[in-house]
Amino acid sequence: MRALLTKCRRLDMLGRREDEEAAIREAHALAIELGDVGLQIEVLRQLGGNERLRGALEAAERTLGRAVEA
Repeated sequence: MRALLTKCRRLDMLGRREDEEAAIREAHALAIELGDVGLQIEVLRQLGGNERLRGALEAAERTLGRAVEA
């Protein structure tokens, strides 16, 4: 899981937003499967940031709201 999160951060640094989003969604599914709420929140924060950078501001607001509520 940590390796996947590292991959997400590296894709972010490279500006590869679509690849980053796919990796983040994969990490989120795994965090749900593991039942790890802390990881789910971390991944949702990353997803919200990705959405914000892509200009999907409404989606980012919803995603970050989910992270706060988790």
